[in-house]
Amino acid sequence: MKGITNMKKEDQIAINNFVEKACENALSVWNNNSHGRGKQLNSMNARVYTIGTYKFLVSYETLVAFIDKDDVCFDIMRMFTFEKVTKRYYCGGYWEETEYTNYSRSSARQISTFFRQYGNANSVYTYREC
Repeated sequence: MKGITNMKKEDQIAINNFVEKACENALSVWNNNSHGRGKQLNSMNARVYTIGTYKFLVSYETLVAFIDKDDVCFDIMRMFTFEKVTKRYYCGGYWEETEYTNYSRSSARQISTFFRQYGNANSVYTYREC
């Protein structure tokens, strides 16, 4: 589903359902096995863990992606880490509020690298808010 720009909401809901089902199986493996130290992904602040037939990517201490036994890639960063946060800060004599998400470009870059090096980068399913 990589590169689709005019996706309908129903299509994304179907993808999200597929990702959620795959994620249930993967998280069962993740939660019921020891992880060890994993392997650093290039020089990035991310580690790759191979457990059974799965490969998992942990970025900044958060599980953000995995690859299943068929080399299908799943980007789950937004499933667990997508939060809107409002921060207040003092700016030039007045308080300002800024809303941001903790989705990070560096984590996205790490996921892309992970998929290219360990999976089939042409078979990627990404969970997104609808």
